[in-house]
Amino acid sequence: MRNFALVAGAAIAISAALALMPAKAQASFKVCNEYKDTISTAVAYYSKDYDYFISEGWWRLDVGQCKTAIGGDLKDRYIYVYAMNDGQSWEWAGDYKMCVNPDDPFTLYNAQNKCPFVYKNFREVDTGDYKSFTYTFK
Repeated sequence: MRNFALVAGAAIAISAALALMPAKAQASFKVCNEYKDTISTAVAYYSKDYDYFISEGWWRLDVGQCKTAIGGDLKDRYIYVYAMNDGQSWEWAGDYKMCVNPDDPFTLYNAQNKCPFVYKNFREVDTGDYKSFTYTFK
């Protein structure tokens, strides 16, 4: 009976220790909204496999909300972002023209050269050598 109590106690201690261990961080590119309105955002990135840019969107972000736009370790130093508020009276734009579908969620290939929808000017984000990065719209 005493051995059972020791084994049970050890099992409980191990389970508690495992439950308290932090989860392994997942690498990604996240977008966060600290602007005063809800925004919709898109990202673009270069694909070495295909030798062109891929644009993806839309992530709808309420004030204070964050979402993962690109999962996994970042493979390229530069990610491109675009956002607009719900009333489309404000946009976060830059100098890099990429294709977006203004009406529906999208993934577009060769987004810098072929566009069946509309081009928007994306802003370049330098993520350095980080495998994870969070970009905040303000």
